[in-house]
Amino acid sequence: MGQTHELQGLQLGIPFLSNLESKREIKVLPQLAFVLNGSQFASHAEATPFADDRKAEAKFAIKDLDLQPYLAYIPASLPVKLVAGVLNADLALAFEQREKTQVRLSGEVHASAVQLHDAANGELLGWERLDVQLADVQPLLGQVHIAQLALDGAQLSLKRGKNGQLSLLDAQGQALPRRLRMPRSRQVHRNRCRRRQGRACNLRGQCRWCKPRSEGRQG
Repeated sequence: MGQTHELQGLQLGIPFLSNLESKREIKVLPQLAFVLNGSQFASHAEATPFADDRKAEAKFAIKDLDLQPYLAYIPASLPVKLVAGVLNADLALAFEQREKTQVRLSGEVHASAVQLHDAANGELLGWERLDVQLADVQPLLGQVHIAQLALDGAQLSLKRGKNGQLSLLDAQGQALPRRLRMPRSRQVHRNRCRRRQGRACNLRGQCRWCKPRSEGRQG
């Protein structure tokens, strides 16, 4: 791929480890920090890997990670192409093994100056800043609790067809259908209400097709 990456300032903290009965409750404190392509990465953890609960807590911090040097590693077959973006993150990961293994993720993720293109390399979506605050994410249980999500400066690209109408593009660069077909059950209900002018409607005045006529007759 012709990519060159520069790693600087590598710091690796190797902790004390012992599986002796008297040493199992001693907390292990590993840490790892470095600068990769000008972006800072720092992490540290606190764990008791030989205790019964194997409890561990780790924190990760990423500062101003420019995604440009890594775009070549994204599969070209994806319908959406990431062309630019800067990532910042401050995350905490908690692990505990008792009757059931628990993994919890929390913290903040910020993505700024993001640009996405479609399969035809046309502009699709972009934003100035996206802030996501994770309250409690449990991947083993499939649970995601987002405390706050904020999007600033979003831009969605539209294309105008030869007929002058705007059509929203899907991720593959193909125009979405201009009109979705109504389910068969709703078509039957609509036609019946129109013929009977709202009489015997089981929606009791909330039907979009018979309510105006009902109100008109009452007036």
